Amino acid sequence: MKKSFSLIIFILIFTFLFTMGTNMIKANAAITYFSFVTTNPSEDTSTNMNISWHSKFAGSKLEYTLVADKEFANAITIAPTEEEWSTQGQANADKNDGFYTPRYRCQTTLTGLTPRTRYMYRCVFNGNYSDVHYFTTSGLTNTWNFMAFVDFQNPNNKLSHSIINTLYSKADYPSLAVCSGDLTGCGGYEADWNWLLNNSAFNNFIFASAPGDHEYWATDSSPVTYFNTPYTFNGI
Repeated sequence: MKKSFSLIIFILIFTFLFTMGTNMIKANAAITYFSFVTTNPSEDTSTNMNISWHSKFAGSKLEYTLVADKEFANAITIAPTEEEWSTQGQANADKNDGFYTPRYRCQTTLTGLTPRTRYMYRCVFNGNYSDVHYFTTSGLTNTWNFMAFVDFQNPNNKLSHSIINTLYSKADYPSLAVCSGDLTGCGGYEADWNWLLNNSAFNNFIFASAPGDHEYWATDSSPVTYFNTPYTFNGI
């Protein structure tokens, strides 16, 4: 009787741990499968929108739909253009940085959108999903608020994230954010970009930016070394 009871307890504990482990793997999958998911303006933001992201594996796709379609039941699925990307082969690249590990850079343009309309999208690969991102197309008859900021270059600076979030709420949740440079402390460091874009506010607006001198930095050493172009800025 004691052996049977012990066996039952063992089975229950094993099942619990296995389930927890599976769920943890599933929950962490989105972190490793997708990064730098960004909505960027097209030439005509009333009907088109550019989306880009990095994926650990080739073959990820994008699903988009109207915000009313909360379960993505009527979502349109798009296969992006993708290319293998890393900082390997770039002058002054840091071999110890995450960007040195190849990944796939994915890009697509959504076309035929309805003006003055709120959309949502997510990246997907083998049943794993990114966070849901949102954007609102422009139009001549609606209010399309925007916010602007610059020089948030200090990595892991909680104040900068707080300022972005405060701007976002004070500006009545704008559809567009503009940054005129120095988004990162060192453009060659993956951690700096993770810090910048790992802010849920970026899931809700179109982001337009220009590179500052820090986006040319390949390593944050003394003396500073540079890429010939803002290589990682162009790759994100």
